[in-house]
Amino acid sequence: MKILFSLFVMLSISSIYAQMDVSDYGVALDKVHTEMHDKCTKDHPVTHADIWRVKIGIFDDNNEEMKKYILCLWRISGMIDLDTFRLSKILLDVYLPKEVHKGNGPNMYLECAAKGRDLPAGTALQERTWVLMKCVQHADPVNFVMF
Repeated sequence: MKILFSLFVMLSISSIYAQMDVSDYGVALDKVHTEMHDKCTKDHPVTHADIWRVKIGIFDDNNEEMKKYILCLWRISGMIDLDTFRLSKILLDVYLPKEVHKGNGPNMYLECAAKGRDLPAGTALQERTWVLMKCVQHADPVNFVMF
């Protein structure tokens, strides 16, 4: 019975948040997302269920591997300078799907990066990228990019 209830809750939540499908990523991101995912899951084993939970806005603050996986994605994407925790607007324009550009687009990412950057000195990078991703997912769950 617990399994059925859990499945019902997950399906209900996923119907509320209509996450962006991989097919909507666009040409630039489509070329690199699988390679990035494969590399990062090799280094930081997360499950499809872990990724799905993040897509729908369920962030398990105790899942250190997921935090490291997300940091890995940002690191190898080249869209973030990890020394300054600043995003490249040029690369955001290139990689973000056109649906994301219709709203607050890259500015939303820049604003969310500021939240990660403003954490206390010495905060681990995976915590900063975790805050960034939580912010973006909550700001635009429909067009949230996560793989």
